[in-house]
Amino acid sequence: MTGDQCRNNAIPGTDFCYLSSHVAPEQGAAKRLLNFFVNHYFLAACTIFGAVGVVLAIYTYYHGERQRASSGTLSPSYRGTGLYLSVGREKFYLEPSTGGVVLADHRDPILTIRDVGGRLLVSTRIRNEKGDLIAELRDNDWTYQATMIFDRNYNDHVLEIKDSRGEVPLQVIDFGATVHIAGIFRCKNGWTVTMGRILGGHTAFDIRSPGAPSRFEITPVCKYPSAKYLGLCPDADAMKSLVLSGGYVAQLAEPFDFCKMFPSDNN
Repeated sequence: MTGDQCRNNAIPGTDFCYLSSHVAPEQGAAKRLLNFFVNHYFLAACTIFGAVGVVLAIYTYYHGERQRASSGTLSPSYRGTGLYLSVGREKFYLEPSTGGVVLADHRDPILTIRDVGGRLLVSTRIRNEKGDLIAELRDNDWTYQATMIFDRNYNDHVLEIKDSRGEVPLQVIDFGATVHIAGIFRCKNGWTVTMGRILGGHTAFDIRSPGAPSRFEITPVCKYPSAKYLGLCPDADAMKSLVLSGGYVAQLAEPFDFCKMFPSDNN
């Protein structure tokens, strides 16, 4: 078959077009492709714009995912007016009357979790063994750090803080039906409660006197440093079946003010 049959759509300067059966041996693929676009400019334009649209859509999706990972907020499922909290298998219903305050030190909030317009906002005050305030997180963002020893990692469902010694003073995981909480919380007088899941899936509320170490550690679910692994919390889902298996629900009509249980020179 000769190129004369393609004379009206031929490559400029030749009698041949882009079809393989109408091509002279010396005609390259690039020249045939260019001739195709010239003779089918509308189809070519649609193809190009379509490809650009797909690339932009993919970029927008992943850019949005990255922005959400760095937003510092959790996106809980709708829960009504109250909030279900879990420490391991133990489940609590935090009533609206608490204002979201879970733990308190003589009415001074230590841990607050609020669902505001579908956003889970977490606030906590971190103290050292002497009871001195060394860091504060308010509505998911740092407002104070006396020394830069804390690293925070988070995504839409997890918020976790880890210090330079490997301790986890705060861990919050949103499982939709309930919010798992764990951490090391201290009063102004130095008394400490470590709460979370321990080996075997049991729940621990370990209350210790000033300076006394806790008998167990909280295992982090996120990867660190967060500057390198922002939003990566691969071990969070491993706790889901354990947390959701909890049955009995205790009512919390007011914050758990465990610091009132112990004498203090500061209150």
